[in-house]
Amino acid sequence: MSCPSGPLTFGQMSVWRDIAGLPRTRWHEGNLSHSFDLPGPVSRRQLAAALTALQQRHPSLRTVYDTGEPPRQIVLPAQDITDVEVVFADVADFATRADELKHTAFDLAVDRPFRVAAMAIGPVVDDPDAANITRLCFCLHHMAADGWSIGLMLMDTMVLLGFGGELQPTPPRSLLEEAREQRDSPASAARTRAAQKHYRDIYAADATSFLDREASRGGRESALESQRLREAAHRLAAAEKVSLSTLFTAAFVNSVSQHCHPGPIRVGLMAGNRLTERWRSHVTSMNQLALMLVQPRPDEELAELFADIGVATMRAYRHGIHDVDQMTVSALGLDKDPAAVKFLCMFNFMDGAAVDYRDQDVDGQEPAEPVVHPEPVFSQISAGCYLRVYETTEQTVRLRLRTGGLTDQTHTSILTGVYHRVLAAATQTV
Repeated sequence: MSCPSGPLTFGQMSVWRDIAGLPRTRWHEGNLSHSFDLPGPVSRRQLAAALTALQQRHPSLRTVYDTGEPPRQIVLPAQDITDVEVVFADVADFATRADELKHTAFDLAVDRPFRVAAMAIGPVVDDPDAANITRLCFCLHHMAADGWSIGLMLMDTMVLLGFGGELQPTPPRSLLEEAREQRDSPASAARTRAAQKHYRDIYAADATSFLDREASRGGRESALESQRLREAAHRLAAAEKVSLSTLFTAAFVNSVSQHCHPGPIRVGLMAGNRLTERWRSHVTSMNQLALMLVQPRPDEELAELFADIGVATMRAYRHGIHDVDQMTVSALGLDKDPAAVKFLCMFNFMDGAAVDYRDQDVDGQEPAEPVVHPEPVFSQISAGCYLRVYETTEQTVRLRLRTGGLTDQTHTSILTGVYHRVLAAATQTV
């Protein structure tokens, strides 16, 4: 029996073009994972039934890919899951297993891009009806899902396990249908032309590489977290009537400009295209980048950047869903080296449920200077300078910076520079 197949959606294509050239040793960098506690214990049989229903509801969890040119997606039939891996261990041991899952590469041409591990309490038992599973780890390839998708899957999983709530509405159209319309609808050609003009104008600007980047230095990732930063950011955003995303984008490019790149900066923003109704309920990858050009001065006041950031962001977001193959140097007819037009920075603003770091001094207060925590680098996909900003449920803001090829000093200076610029601007505003 032949399986339904067709072209990739533009979101899937964006992920594929990022990972297509990776050596096999880096294939795992396309993985996403999420571990979570269940509201109550469930049995292996219950979990297997829920996972069977979950991959029936969401075709991307059973999609494989023909990675020729052009690449295609192939939707496999739902399979009856009769058992799942159960780890009888404590949370620390389960975290090790979850990390192993995350570092195990999917073969996109063969593997269904979704794996699950479960943690059970108590002694090892073989009874599939023993209600002892209390924690799960979902591991997916980014071609199949993004962060928004994981949220949809978690809500459906809770309902399917009997913990209440309602199943998420299934999309009225398949991803195969959406992919075909993206290429063949009457408006698609006009949208492509508009996006190409936007990209051509940005690529025409001279935005060279970072001054001190050397590939041999490898990647670095670190984080800091601060309640003081959150309070200052909210005060400043309210006073200047800007969004927190605009505020932190400005602080980021301002810090980059001062510490390693005084010229124009190409910034990739997460496109936010999940908010349209037709894409809201799809479990898939929609993480396209909206590209903008910012030209900060190293000595520029933060508030002076807000208007420029706002205008550049709106222009970029107009082209949030596009065919990346139509935005290459060759497709745009530019006489430039493709390496010379890559974006330098990437920015993403999101919610963060769990608090990773909450530094305190001996009196239980937040220290005067932020503490920078090094983290292991899992993936080096995307820009060489990527800032993620999380507003946590603990009334803090967490900054996570990943860079490639920059010195430790430059990396730390960019990260702490964002913190100090927001606090200084908030103080001046007050």
